[in-house]
Amino acid sequence: MTAMLLAVPLTSACTLPGSGAASPGEDTGAPTSTPWVSYAHPLRVTTTGGILHLDGHPWWPTGFNAYQLATDWTVNAGCGAMVDLDSYFSSRQPGTVTRFNAFQNLSVDKRNGKLNFEPIDAVFTATQRHGQLLIPVLAAQDGACEDEQYRTRKWYLGG
Repeated sequence: MTAMLLAVPLTSACTLPGSGAASPGEDTGAPTSTPWVSYAHPLRVTTTGGILHLDGHPWWPTGFNAYQLATDWTVNAGCGAMVDLDSYFSSRQPGTVTRFNAFQNLSVDKRNGKLNFEPIDAVFTATQRHGQLLIPVLAAQDGACEDEQYRTRKWYLGG
């Protein structure tokens, strides 16, 4: 899968540090030849001289907040209306960024309580098919479409 998360491919995005490789910011005192991050696919979004580029062309990101894209009432409790993903993505200009909810509760099958990532995977697959970009949101500050509990500092420290 080569769907992009702005500048970072979603799958095979990075390799874990090899033997002797330092984590970012870790000073081991010795040079290493193993990069901490290596990309399996070319980056779609780059920057040169403070200008963003998409696929090598100057780019100004525009997009939408379509939080409900992973709603599939046959599988999950949803968060908003169901959307025809191909209709949505095919109606966007090339290189459009879409922000959507990829919340944990959208990966729980309401029929049996087990994990089922099909609705979220469908968003990534449709994005790839239409050459668009995604920003998945993993949690909402206000708890909307999850437990409806506002996220305090305590939640971020241990949640």
